[in-house]
Amino acid sequence: MEGKAGQSRSVVIAMDTSPSAKKAFQWYIDNIHRPGDHVVLVTVVHVRDAFTSAEWCSLMKSLDSDLMTGNIAKQRHELELQLDELTAMINEAKVSGTVQFVHASNARKGILGVAEDCKASCIVVGSRGLGNFQSGILGSTSEQILNNSDVTIILCPN
Repeated sequence: MEGKAGQSRSVVIAMDTSPSAKKAFQWYIDNIHRPGDHVVLVTVVHVRDAFTSAEWCSLMKSLDSDLMTGNIAKQRHELELQLDELTAMINEAKVSGTVQFVHASNARKGILGVAEDCKASCIVVGSRGLGNFQSGILGSTSEQILNNSDVTIILCPN
């Protein structure tokens, strides 16, 4: 995880709207942040979710363009609020950083893709603490990242 002497590190932090993601960000700030680090907060936007929700399915049956346009505007507004919140977190912590929303088929691919693109020194991930049954059925994003990453992973349990 150490950058070369005199070089800054790029640190990817996986972010969603969960308390565990916010806790992971704070853990990074409190424990391993160094001046010169560049933080990249990554949120993965699942495009398929927007088109497979019950609300979208009902809209598609009626083909009501006003309802569809309103739903798209609502989702865009929610992303803008999340962008504002994440930007405020970076500013309040007084760290150098950016927020990236990425489209990917799953969170693991999106987070690892950003980590590769920015040559991350490490990835910080929160864990929601799903039980063995739930994580076995649903899959754990943090576990998938841990098993597929070429860089250091810091897992912050909930």
